[in-house]
Amino acid sequence: MTLRLVERLNAVRHQNFVGRESECELFQAAIASRTLPFSVLHLSGMGGIGKTMLIRQFAQLCRTLNIPTTYLDGRTLDPSPQAFLKAYHPIGSARQVLFIDSYERLLPIETWLREEFLPQLPEQTLIVLASRMAPSSAWRTDPGWQALFYAIALQNLSVEDSQLYLKKRSVPPLPEILNFTSGHPLALLLMADLYIQDAGLISNATFSVTQILLETFLEEVPSSTHRIALGACAIADSTTETLLSELLQQSDVHELFEWLRGLSFIQSERFGLVFNPVAREAIISDLRWRNYDLWNRFHQRIQNYRTPSEPDQEPSVALSQTEFNQAVWDAFRHFVRPDVLHQNPLLRSRLVIEQSTSDDRIEVLRSRLQEAAELLQLSPRDEKLYRTLHRTYLNPAPTQEQAAECLDLPFSTYRRYLKTGISRVADILWQRERLAS
Repeated sequence: MTLRLVERLNAVRHQNFVGRESECELFQAAIASRTLPFSVLHLSGMGGIGKTMLIRQFAQLCRTLNIPTTYLDGRTLDPSPQAFLKAYHPIGSARQVLFIDSYERLLPIETWLREEFLPQLPEQTLIVLASRMAPSSAWRTDPGWQALFYAIALQNLSVEDSQLYLKKRSVPPLPEILNFTSGHPLALLLMADLYIQDAGLISNATFSVTQILLETFLEEVPSSTHRIALGACAIADSTTETLLSELLQQSDVHELFEWLRGLSFIQSERFGLVFNPVAREAIISDLRWRNYDLWNRFHQRIQNYRTPSEPDQEPSVALSQTEFNQAVWDAFRHFVRPDVLHQNPLLRSRLVIEQSTSDDRIEVLRSRLQEAAELLQLSPRDEKLYRTLHRTYLNPAPTQEQAAECLDLPFSTYRRYLKTGISRVADILWQRERLAS
């Protein structure tokens, strides 16, 4: 029998699906139980986190148990009761599952859905809502729905699941892929596609992948004012309403702060708003490319900002990985030039600030670079990279040509070792910076 294209698509999606074991186990146990443990399962997470892929996996589990499903996409529906009822076609079955994807687009009719439509469905109907937004408090405060409602906030994939996904795509688990994506499923997919297309593209893939991710994240940005606020928040390590006011040079930023607080890729933590690392990378890189002067002004304002509780401590500055790597390259180039090193943004990184005072940061930065470079000696494969860095920057020959001569290397090989060595050191320091945050 000839397969339909949709069956082939579903097979490929299922084959490449990784992670989300606990979510799948929860869903399978729910639909297999005699009485549903909850009636509404709410999935939330930022754009590209894999909500739609998880719904498809849930649908596959339903097919194995012969449970009928209905799928509605909020992106294709007018947010009105009339449009929703026209799109929804009841199923004459006791146990069934209704999937509503992009549920955040239907928030204008959420009260109607919660109070009128959903209560009329058969008791054995499981409703799965997938949204960029966290569930509204009304689900929790209604005594009835409170007992029948279950919410899951999806996070990035673990390193192990990321590596498994790359293995399924026949892509090696390169540090530049794992570090850049931080387990974000869409970012992983895009980087894997680039590698398969041309492995040589990976080293310069950040910008092109960032632009695609940016389109996904900026769907939630209503105006240029909000976009500027987003950039300011991304540059700061964590953002309070007071800091946002300082960055934007506005006295009243409450509405902007509350809007930022509600975004799917920003978390409210103890010390303020904190970005998902992949979203932050995308937004900072775009701001620097689009408006370098504004990017620089934000950095200067953060540098001058002092929190009331810590008047003598300069806050660290959050660099994107692209900016961090460039700063490492610049720091090596000016390793023996303290007069130039004092401008390097790594001096305001956690890597340096947490181990120094304002007077000895240059020496601490030089020590961090040298320590990371010396780690390369531990691997026989990377020892040549350390020797290249040492002869070029740490104990430099007068020129790079003479350094290559001292190392008895063709100049093209020398340049390749130099580039790879700096990249390895940048990866080591980036991991330390992230652990310090």
